[in-house]
Amino acid sequence: MFGKTLKELNTKSSVKKIKRKNFSYENIASENEFSYFRLNLKSNCIYLINENSFYFFLNKGNLLINNKKIFDQDKNLIFSKKKMSFKTLFNSEVYIFFFKKKTKVNINHTRDNIFSKINKSKIRFKNKYWGTIYDLLQNKLGAIKIIEMRKDTQSSMEFHINKKENYFIEYGEMNLGIRYSRGLNGLIKLKKDNSFLMKPGTMHMRMAKKNCRIIEMSNRDMDSDSIIVHDGKKYKFRVS
Repeated sequence: MFGKTLKELNTKSSVKKIKRKNFSYENIASENEFSYFRLNLKSNCIYLINENSFYFFLNKGNLLINNKKIFDQDKNLIFSKKKMSFKTLFNSEVYIFFFKKKTKVNINHTRDNIFSKINKSKIRFKNKYWGTIYDLLQNKLGAIKIIEMRKDTQSSMEFHINKKENYFIEYGEMNLGIRYSRGLNGLIKLKKDNSFLMKPGTMHMRMAKKNCRIIEMSNRDMDSDSIIVHDGKKYKFRVS
């Protein structure tokens, strides 16, 4: 972003694990437009998420919801308008997404597995020259994506006029190439469990140093809001 220093644009933070009895969770981002969390749950336990209007993604493990098994390889995004109950059949990892500001998830270990009214949607994916994008959700409120990049690949340099997005590095290492001040190039290094908030107007490109997986959440995402500055297939990023 022109006029800003690299330090001003560096929103990198390390996500910390908060431990509770029978589970732990991490607060990845809490913005006015969106918030998301990662939960690590113990096997053979019943949990109740006492929240309204949230999205739920099983990343690892095996659950029982309404007496039906849910597997991580199913790659479904679940939406619940009201509280949701489920049982873990193995140690499991889930992400919970809200399109509002939340600083914690109201989750409890319980004895009773109640019926939960949920909607499931299948995840779409797009292959790119640098990896794969899994579109968990796109609607008028925002978007949820999983971005997988192969080692030594890069995306194009771009910026967004209105889109605010947050990256969470689930695994791997990635350099963010940032254009700042009066056209200078700088690097911000991201690794496992780092979170980064990309504000509108920031010119950026992703460069994978290792195979990496990014969980991204944003406000509304539209192709017309993505302005390509340099083609990632041709452009060589050099630090100023």
